Amino acid sequence: MENKSYQLRYLPIFETDLLSTVNYITNVLKNEDAADRLVDDIEKVGKSSCV
Repeated sequence: MENKSYQLRYLPIFETDLLSTVNYITNVLKNEDAADRLVDDIEKVGKSSCV
């Protein structure tokens, strides 16, 4: 069986929504660590999905 490699691309609306979410968590909820973890987790999932 052949291993296929995939490239994950985020839609602009996803990037906009993520930025809004991170800003909300950071500025309204005052939890910068949680916002950082959210971005880190999304990056991890993206990397593991493309293998």
